[in-house]
Amino acid sequence: MLGFGNAHCDFALDAPGKNSGFIDVSHSDNENAFGAIRVPIGTISGGDGPTVLLSAGNHGDEYEGQVIVHRLMQQLQPDQVNGRIIMLPALNTPAVLDRSRVSPLDQGNMNRSFPGREDGGPTATIAGFVRSHLIPLAHTMMDFHSGGTATEYVNCAFHIRGQNAELNATNLALSETFDAPFTIVCPIDGYSGDIDAAAYDLNTPLVSCELGGMGRVSQTSFQIGWRGCLRVLA
Repeated sequence: MLGFGNAHCDFALDAPGKNSGFIDVSHSDNENAFGAIRVPIGTISGGDGPTVLLSAGNHGDEYEGQVIVHRLMQQLQPDQVNGRIIMLPALNTPAVLDRSRVSPLDQGNMNRSFPGREDGGPTATIAGFVRSHLIPLAHTMMDFHSGGTATEYVNCAFHIRGQNAELNATNLALSETFDAPFTIVCPIDGYSGDIDAAAYDLNTPLVSCELGGMGRVSQTSFQIGWRGCLRVLA
């Protein structure tokens, strides 16, 4: 069993085939004295090869990525995969269920909560579990975003750059493979608390993206993200 603070997971990440389970986070509040937050996790494993970690729902009101990851889990079969795909379609599950940017339980912004805290609230605990147990398994990561309820972005890959020239080159290649109409290049400062910084700190290649927004699902943004995801996986 994997654990971090109040989070634990007995889901077998290395099981062959297509499987789904949960990361359970114990949480007690005024409504539930003995509650648990169930963060869904899925895997598709087809034998030897690299591991790709996909995350969406980092902010709960960003929908295109959630649809992409769910669709991938539904349609992709193990015999189409050389390696393993780990999927987190609703990373900040309380925010996803609330259709809000931040968690209603602790007002936690998942993309400001890395590397996490064992003695923190639910958001920091989920972030810590992902940083401790899932990112280290990945050879490549994709994190899907959109503008949420209040913002709309041009459809773009999001490429971060730091002091690691080799990792910068790999991340740029991933952004070019994703092939969105635009790529935003942003220097990493190491203090933002986002999943990009957590991946960079662990020397894990990552491409992020921004797909539409304003609280709706854009067919154009979805198709750009879907095709980009398949290109990176290929």
